[in-house]
Amino acid sequence: MITLEQLLALWDCAKASANTDAACRFSRYLSVAEPRSVMLFDFFRDTFSDDFVPFYAYKKYESALAECDEEAKDELTRLNNEFMRTDAYERQVEYYNRKHQMRTK
Repeated sequence: MITLEQLLALWDCAKASANTDAACRFSRYLSVAEPRSVMLFDFFRDTFSDDFVPFYAYKKYESALAECDEEAKDELTRLNNEFMRTDAYERQVEYYNRKHQMRTK
């Protein structure tokens, strides 16, 4: 299980490496060293990005939540709720809704 301390460390790493190649390299490293942490780190990467797919970000959140202990789940839920109230999240939801509507017409 991912602890609160591990969750916060991954959040710091995602924030420090936001939108850089280092974030991709660290994600690949996690896939080997600590596979349970990959979805959590990738979710955090989305929270610091201007280019993410809301549906996939939420799927990453759900997957990461299953790997967390109770204390970490509470913090992750708080962070996700905060993320979903950001302008960037709203903008991406609107963008992907418009894009999907254009494809279905």
